[in-house]
Amino acid sequence: MLTINSLEEFRAKVQHKEEIREADLGNGRVSFCYVIAAEETFNDEWARECRGIVFDARYGDVIGRPLHKFFNVNERQSTQVQNLDWSKVTRVMDKRDGSMIHTVFLPGVGFELKSKKAFTSDVAQAAMAWVRERDMVWNFCERIGSMDMTAIFEWTAPDARIVLFYPQAELRLLHVRENESGRYLTRAELEELVEGWDVQLVDEVTYDVAPDQLGYYLLELAKTIEGIEGWVVQFENGDMVKLKTEWYLKRHRAMTFLRERDVAQLVLDEGLDDLKSLLVGDGVDISEVLAVEARVLHDLRELALAVDLAVAEDLALDRKSFAIKHKDTEYFGLKMTKYLGKEPNFKEFFERNILRERYSLRQLVLVDSKAEVE
Repeated sequence: MLTINSLEEFRAKVQHKEEIREADLGNGRVSFCYVIAAEETFNDEWARECRGIVFDARYGDVIGRPLHKFFNVNERQSTQVQNLDWSKVTRVMDKRDGSMIHTVFLPGVGFELKSKKAFTSDVAQAAMAWVRERDMVWNFCERIGSMDMTAIFEWTAPDARIVLFYPQAELRLLHVRENESGRYLTRAELEELVEGWDVQLVDEVTYDVAPDQLGYYLLELAKTIEGIEGWVVQFENGDMVKLKTEWYLKRHRAMTFLRERDVAQLVLDEGLDDLKSLLVGDGVDISEVLAVEARVLHDLRELALAVDLAVAEDLALDRKSFAIKHKDTEYFGLKMTKYLGKEPNFKEFFERNILRERYSLRQLVLVDSKAEVE
């Protein structure tokens, strides 16, 4: 895992990626998260940490380190089932169909719960309210923060349904991670850590196959099993892969009638990875899907760049002068938001104003892949 020594070091490693944004969370905290992901966004271990990692801007320390970005089995060359060392698997976990929530601990202040992007999201606030009613869980989160580690949970609730329905609100502990080194505690360490704290760990999956057959076994099982999202597999070095069932994927996004605009919407919703993994696994050529994805990313980058340049050029103007100069120009609302020091919601603007104009209802033609089958 990647050791992160300071905010300055981290910023220098990721600031060249336009799709990764630094956000001021208040109280001296800054966070890095990708706005949208393309094929090359997560091509190094620094970028893979940009899923909401939080720093204390005063001292440069990591104070909240959620899960690093990991991928589906068969999604990338490195995660092709035959390229993974299944003998190094340490955990196979139930993949719960919820929202990742993690602790952020500010020394002298205490902890808060954060989703990938914010403390104020509906799921983060619901989870925080749930924890406030449970003293043992609250004290556990405080303890983890004081140990310079991050507790990472999955939040599921009846009113936060994605596909699977969970009848009761629940916060399951997925991992505990050391803030600086990024090391994930082992299952044995987690069991010892939660003992007596009324904190429930995510379920582990048992299996009775040879290690070198585990990946193939799960792939076959994913074709027929119903009622679950899938699994997360962790290796000795801390890296992970995910594998979702076909039952879940087909319900998450209908894929039998795939249109250009559908793909663009999936990119905006950050749901395209699952679809790509399934299509590739079925031997489908996804060139057209990738082309639409690239267009969306390009259009979003151009939108953000136009706003950033306009604001940078006139940042010295007072508010009234800036408004007068730009009120009749394109993207005025986004520019004013940026000028006032807030991050514009480019994806929301894109969805409202660009998606229907530039992306048609043309059905994509998906042909069989020409790749050789080993």
